Amino acid sequence: MITPVEIKTILDTLGTLGLLTVGNMPASPDVIGTIYEYGGQSIERQFGQSGIRYERPALQIVFRGAPEDYIGPRNKAEIAWRYLASINPGPLSVGITTEYLMVTPQQSPFPMAPPDNNKRHMIGFNMYISKGLSV
Repeated sequence: MITPVEIKTILDTLGTLGLLTVGNMPASPDVIGTIYEYGGQSIERQFGQSGIRYERPALQIVFRGAPEDYIGPRNKAEIAWRYLASINPGPLSVGITTEYLMVTPQQSPFPMAPPDNNKRHMIGFNMYISKGLSV
């Protein structure tokens, strides 16, 4: 699995974040969360061995609410932010055997942009991840 799908899988187990998508936030439904990839940090190699020891991808998670609802997406972003920041080193479980070392949010949840034309707020955060290669 790729990193955003692994993170989606673990967030889905919370059961409180609603619909989550990867890579694309459709125009509907109003209430949705999306995980995006963006440029991460450089890889880590093992001294004396070829190949990648750890990769460090970067993700952004954005939650959109119903028209004029700021609190709903803000609360969901806070739940995801706290949960991901608390990941302990090791496999994520729920069938994901990739070794995760840490998830480091780069800031607390914040408005990603002004409300859209439908008055929907979007709240999110960015994070760096240190992990083994996905299998």
